[in-house]
Amino acid sequence: MPEIWSLSLTHEGIGACALGMDASHRMYSERWSFVRKYGLWCVEMAELRKAVARAIRALWADSDIPPTAIALSTPQSMTAVFADRQGPASPVFFDAPLTIPRRDIPKDYGDTPELGKAYRNSVLRRLQQFYPELGLNTPLGIHSLGAAVMRVLTGHSADACIPLGVPSQYPGFSKETRAMFFQAMGYHPDFSSQRVFAGKRVACITPELAANLSVENAPEFSRLAGIPVYCLGNSDGARSYASASNPLSWSVQAGTQIRAHWTAGCNALAAFEIQIIPKTPDTDNAPDAQTPDNQNNASQPDEPSELTADEWTRLFNDSLRLEVSPGPQKALATYGLSLPGFDSPFILDPIRALTDPHSGRILFKTLSHAPLGSGGLHLLHNASGWQLIGLTSAHENAHLVRACFEGLMYSVRSWRENLNQKGLGPIRLVLSPPWPSECAQWAADIMQSALIYIDETSENLAAFGAALALMRDLKLEMTAKPHIPAQIVEPSERSAYYQLHYQVHQQLENRL
Repeated sequence: MPEIWSLSLTHEGIGACALGMDASHRMYSERWSFVRKYGLWCVEMAELRKAVARAIRALWADSDIPPTAIALSTPQSMTAVFADRQGPASPVFFDAPLTIPRRDIPKDYGDTPELGKAYRNSVLRRLQQFYPELGLNTPLGIHSLGAAVMRVLTGHSADACIPLGVPSQYPGFSKETRAMFFQAMGYHPDFSSQRVFAGKRVACITPELAANLSVENAPEFSRLAGIPVYCLGNSDGARSYASASNPLSWSVQAGTQIRAHWTAGCNALAAFEIQIIPKTPDTDNAPDAQTPDNQNNASQPDEPSELTADEWTRLFNDSLRLEVSPGPQKALATYGLSLPGFDSPFILDPIRALTDPHSGRILFKTLSHAPLGSGGLHLLHNASGWQLIGLTSAHENAHLVRACFEGLMYSVRSWRENLNQKGLGPIRLVLSPPWPSECAQWAADIMQSALIYIDETSENLAAFGAALALMRDLKLEMTAKPHIPAQIVEPSERSAYYQLHYQVHQQLENRL
């Protein structure tokens, strides 16, 4: 039976899915093996290749037929890989070094705000503060994680999502500014990855796939040669697509980060939209209610009319500055909000101390040693990053870690309340490590509303969504309706107590 395969890359790991025409699917996921290099969290290219090879082997395990196509979804503005003439020449960086002081920006760039910002945000320029030899003798380009994997698969460096620390117009700068921007960032344009449209066919699997992945005695890898690869944009969008999310019911992933997204039309936030409405013979002589002369005289309904996903997205953007990224289909884009992860060892070390090495998650019994409200601890995020309020010598690891989870969910509730809209639907919650599934009840209590909990890894969910989106884009008829198991979680009586802690949290956030 024909299948669509997908690889989903996230900031936490890799997921793979093989989706059949009868909606049957096989999935595989694993976490990245992070190391510290140059003072940053990163994944070595050798480990990245091994992870991709294991994912492809898992999809081959129960199949004898090559897929019809392969979908690739990747992180947006979260990863950076330096590259030379031969391709990727550094680990994959998952966070950025310390920022560059304004006084250290060369005058050639500092006099132009856009160039100065590009200089300060460049991962290479930031690293050169501490490692001046980087790129000194060998010019370096910039890739994203998705572009690095695409090169391994096809031999072409391309991605719909942009690398970490580059301007949003990368690489489509105007002819007048292209050279200046690349020079400001320190990257060689010829060694940098290309950017493609989401949902488009990028290239085909190279016959050298096994060699690129450093695997031997793998005839199944050679059978993939010539299979087309489609880039489906941001993995957050693929996760949202699989969750059947929309502007009223967000797809929320809670891990060491909090990410809330949905999908809508590519032009939902366009400055204007032109719509052509053909008139029927019966309405040729009727007054046009959409003209300025007749707009004020039109009868107003007693209740607000039902809005489309694009209209809701446009409305929400007035209250919240939404992030926009490509995918997961040609006509769709990803919208939402996110907060960066807990990068400080002060927070990560207690999380690791409580994490069960076998499951990769904290045992709920251990986390429950801290009371509701975490003993007065509050973790808040503002322009300066994450801040911890209320820490005393009596607090233990469980208090700090529970405060992290509560702080993440407080942020989601605050976003939704800032919309000032009634009738919002339940969020679709995915809990990533280190949080156990029992934390879904805490989330419902904090949100004071029912939620839909999807007990699946975010990587698998994104891989499933990417495969489904590509299958529909290619107009392949499915004989059954695909689905992902989920459960509804209602708030408990403890929700009233969380209301008091949330009010304190909001007061602290307003004062920072």
